Amino acid sequence: MINDNCENINIIDLRFLDVLEEKIRYTVLIILNRPLIKEFYLRLMNLSNFIICADGAANRLYQILDKNNPM
Repeated sequence: MINDNCENINIIDLRFLDVLEEKIRYTVLIILNRPLIKEFYLRLMNLSNFIICADGAANRLYQILDKNNPM
């Protein structure tokens, strides 16, 4: 007997686990809420495909990228 109630079913794409798929490699920069050295982080950001800010790091990143803030 098949249950016709499918309202609570979540479908998750698991193709990324397939070992036959071509692997795509990304560089991810994770920035925490710590003081930032502008030149250092600008260089790392240019080498990264994705940037993740955690725990208030977005505010610090905004500060070093703000052209009106000479830092």
